[in-house]
Amino acid sequence: MKHLLALLLLVVSAFAQAASTPVLPGRKVVFISSVEGTAPFTYVWYNDGVVLPNENQSTLTIDSVSAANAGTYKVRISNSVGSMDSNEIAIVIPQGPTRATITISIIP
Repeated sequence: MKHLLALLLLVVSAFAQAASTPVLPGRKVVFISSVEGTAPFTYVWYNDGVVLPNENQSTLTIDSVSAANAGTYKVRISNSVGSMDSNEIAIVIPQGPTRATITISIIP
């Protein structure tokens, strides 16, 4: 009996694997799962522990990242023998300046 082994990669413009990955708004993100074991496999993708509806392929694509996509992603891969969760990868959306102030001092 083979065991499931899952690996989750985040692809922006090149492969990267990290616990937390900053992604600028508007960029395309592709998560690619890899598994060893006996096919067929089923895939369930999660964002912050919530199942992503209709995302049941070996890859998950976000065509244009926005703040709504921030969070932690993982995939649960299953076959007739069992299931296994991948490692988690967090997408962090960098924020631009939120407040700018200026002061003036008058010196006699």
